[in-house]
Amino acid sequence: MRSWWCVRALALACAVSPASGCEYGCDCPASSVFAPLSDLGSNATATCAALSGRTLMFAGDSLMRDLWTTASLFLLRADGFDAQAMAGAHACMICAWEHLERLGIRHALLHRGFLREDQTMLACGKRVKLIFRYGRLFSDGAWISEAAAGSKVDLLVVSHGILQMSEFPRAPLGVIRAWLKHFDARTTVYMGAHARIAEQAPPEHFNEARWEQGNEKIRGWTAAARRGPLRVLDPYNLTAGLTPAYRDSYDGLHFGYSVNLQKFRMVLGALQLGALPSPVLAPSPPSAS
Repeated sequence: MRSWWCVRALALACAVSPASGCEYGCDCPASSVFAPLSDLGSNATATCAALSGRTLMFAGDSLMRDLWTTASLFLLRADGFDAQAMAGAHACMICAWEHLERLGIRHALLHRGFLREDQTMLACGKRVKLIFRYGRLFSDGAWISEAAAGSKVDLLVVSHGILQMSEFPRAPLGVIRAWLKHFDARTTVYMGAHARIAEQAPPEHFNEARWEQGNEKIRGWTAAARRGPLRVLDPYNLTAGLTPAYRDSYDGLHFGYSVNLQKFRMVLGALQLGALPSPVLAPSPPSAS
């Protein structure tokens, strides 16, 4: 029988353990929680110290934007900017920009100089720069690589998300390999996609069967990426097995602060900033490439 932890310093309360004392009441799925073995990724001040002077770029679609937003807002806690407290009932989904806009948080970020109009966040006393660049999977690989080089990033995180996946019936190994060659393997990691809650597929765009097919495709694409030159981060199991009872997702694809913070911990591990805890995850099932 597995044991699970909710890290109190994350300021997240697990639904399975409401007496944990965390302050925002977010749903912390057992499959996404790391054992509390390190301050990095659970303590904003310690993480800021480790990242000081670095530039991180996140490139992809809305899933990568959620990760960039979560990482930025987490680090900004060290600057005294608590977006979750400002969000009130929406604290658990604070990475969703619809809340940041409507609640005035984006305006506050701009006013205090943390956010620039070019989608760059300045955190940790403005010693850490986090950049987001919206890009489609294959179409924008070359210019994303150029943007990263121009910004002199210490780490570029790229992801396939869901854009352009529908153009291929299965993971196109040759196309993926060619795309990955755009990037510098010394400074780039590939972030695979997390599993979707198929039952929550928005009926106006998708159906449950297509969401399930998407999960199978995600496994294939990540497996194909492993054959390329980049280090691959696989967050699939962070959300695998979740049901519509999980609270912090509005469509079964976009998840809240808790899941995205675990993904950011994977990014920190890729930077090799210290001995980070390993996620307690079931092995991914084999998939055809």
